[in-house]
Amino acid sequence: MALTGVPEEEATAWEELLFTLHDRDHPTVVFMECDSLPRQTELEAQLQQDLPEYQHHRIDLTPYPVTSLLRALAERLPHEVQQAPRVRYVVHVHGLENSLIVTEDGELKHSLLTAQLNLERELLFRNVPYIIVVWSDAVFFRKLQREAPDLWDWVTVKHRFGDLAVRPMVDAGLLDRVMNEAASEPNQGRIWQLKKDTKKINDEIRKARTKDTPRLLKRKANTLALLATEYAKANRRKEAESINLELIGLQTQLGASNELIGLGWLAVGSLRATQHRYDDALQAFERGKTYLEGALEADRLLLISHTYGWKGEWEPAIENARLALTAHKKASNNQKVAKAFRSLGTTYAVLEQNHLALEVYYEALIWHQEVGYTDDLVKICQLVAEVYDSLRRYYDALYWYQQALALLPASAQDERKEIEERVAHLQATLPSGQAGLTEPQ
Repeated sequence: MALTGVPEEEATAWEELLFTLHDRDHPTVVFMECDSLPRQTELEAQLQQDLPEYQHHRIDLTPYPVTSLLRALAERLPHEVQQAPRVRYVVHVHGLENSLIVTEDGELKHSLLTAQLNLERELLFRNVPYIIVVWSDAVFFRKLQREAPDLWDWVTVKHRFGDLAVRPMVDAGLLDRVMNEAASEPNQGRIWQLKKDTKKINDEIRKARTKDTPRLLKRKANTLALLATEYAKANRRKEAESINLELIGLQTQLGASNELIGLGWLAVGSLRATQHRYDDALQAFERGKTYLEGALEADRLLLISHTYGWKGEWEPAIENARLALTAHKKASNNQKVAKAFRSLGTTYAVLEQNHLALEVYYEALIWHQEVGYTDDLVKICQLVAEVYDSLRRYYDALYWYQQALALLPASAQDERKEIEERVAHLQATLPSGQAGLTEPQ
């Protein structure tokens, strides 16, 4: 039976799947990639209906830390399935993605699941009398492809199905927060005084003897830097941009350090971006490239990533976020690495490329443990939970919210209350009897 109301390529893939599995004499392994659990359930039900010649058995390995799929099947499948004289059963396996990361002595680590799957590939095809259909998300299958290449080559039946739920259009404005993080109250009197001081210094420069000019120019540079800051605080961004450009020219004339000039271009670019002049902002960031290195170069790349995100040009946004992440790692700036991880993962989440968002967040969790940096762990756990929540994978979302709660300091009462409210909502959503479950990893 053909799938209806789906893209043409999915309908074709479904027909190929049925043709491959009808009345098989020998067992095989099938990979079914789908990020949405409700859609997995729907497709599995359809497959049972379309393959009536088999008996279907479902096994959910979500609550169990699995290293060997063969052992897990041997321990949990009924005797009649394991000892069937011919291929009479299709075994639908769910939840393997939850065993990719395990907890040992309180630390998150990569499990040996993918390596073991690669080793037992031949046994999966030849030592069981049933068809194995592995249902999972893109994070799992991407990791499997990288880390179990032999198994990946053995499995020839692989299909991907999307989530048919209607979703809102992406709003690039969700990322619009670079320049609005810590502005203090503007001081109009301070602005007036600094403008007056600048005018006075200009008058002195015009009258000064040559030997006094460098000293006055340095005074002017310091005053302009303060004035640019005050304009930015007052959201007078066009004026702040103009003062910063004048300051860059003056610093160049005075032979200031590359770092100081480069930071000026980052300020100009950021101010232009918040005026929605994105191409002008990118030009300013490009001008700063000559002057910056190390952690500051990584900052420049992250600002470029944000700017492309505001423009809705996601390929260069992601590319520059990854470059920024690599640069901050080289500079050993843990706080900035954590921020780059969040930025990249959030970009994927906004694009609803949830499997890539999860991959980034899991990488971030491992990195946090490796370097012993714990400041950002609560936020990363929350972000993972939010992605699973958006996928309607409520069990997984609940687990990661609970992880965030366990890491929260006692003083963070407001944040704790917010997460606890979300946990209570999810517990009410889960089927009766499962609301109190936590993952044993």
